[in-house]
Amino acid sequence: MMASRVSNLIDKRIKLSIVSGFLGSGKTTFLQHYINKNSHGQLCIIVNEVGDIPVDDLLLGKKVEKYIIAGGCICCDKSDQFLQQLIQICDTRTAQSVSGNQQLETIIVETSGISDPANIYENIMNHPIVGRNITFDGITVLLDALDDNNFITQALIAKQLVCADNIYISKTDLASTASLLRTYKLAEHFNPTAIIKTCEKGVLKNLNAEEMQNNDFDLVLPDVQIDNGNQFETFVIQLSEKTDWNTLVVWMSALLSCHGKRIMRLKGVVNSPAGKLLIQGVGSNIQKPQILPKRFANKKCFLVLIGVDFKEVDIQQSMRYLN
Repeated sequence: MMASRVSNLIDKRIKLSIVSGFLGSGKTTFLQHYINKNSHGQLCIIVNEVGDIPVDDLLLGKKVEKYIIAGGCICCDKSDQFLQQLIQICDTRTAQSVSGNQQLETIIVETSGISDPANIYENIMNHPIVGRNITFDGITVLLDALDDNNFITQALIAKQLVCADNIYISKTDLASTASLLRTYKLAEHFNPTAIIKTCEKGVLKNLNAEEMQNNDFDLVLPDVQIDNGNQFETFVIQLSEKTDWNTLVVWMSALLSCHGKRIMRLKGVVNSPAGKLLIQGVGSNIQKPQILPKRFANKKCFLVLIGVDFKEVDIQQSMRYLN
């Protein structure tokens, strides 16, 4: 009888975790590693991309069930679609329970880089159906240690940090000691109660908090107005299959040289002599392209630009040299 009473007290709702962070901070890399290290049968991922054509889901493979919401942010204009997706997942889980099949236990939401996780949390908790079937399991925010102060002053990053339960400082293997210290101090300034760790290529490592706090490092805090945010713009460039690889490389270099401070994120799929490549960049820095598996051989080529105050007409005019 006692065992029965205790079991009735166990929260059997689906746990939901949010993985957030600014554009290019390493959310998908972190999830890649997480998926490979954890069981998959009871986990699904909702991937939100602000661009109309999703890219990040290509990196997550086929080990877990994925749901894609593209063309906007689930914290605002795509919130209804997001909540409907959660209701559908809850209905599927109820059917699994009735049939005796293995039930879903965890949902991980990878937000777009410009989403406000606090709004997502409020939408979930305030929904009459979703709020009864899902329990919140925390907010994790990835913070880029290589950010050279171009983007850290964005009010949105401050919003993301303030509501985080965990802050994982990414790309620490590439950052200098000064950059790591500065990023840690910023994270601690905006959210002194969060658990702060480093994240190298998706692998979490503990920080020596005492060493970080005692280090004699003069931090100049950015002037951030949390209540005010910039208007982000998204522009999708459709590429021809015949686009010359060398011409494309020159064009991207020129584009980032001219607009790198306004283009915060560049990603997409392009053709190359080696096959289809996944291109990703933050600011004016392009990561090493990743060769996509052969199953993506027929995927259309495109680039997605996300930024502030760049002129779409200028980019369109420059595109005439591509095709």
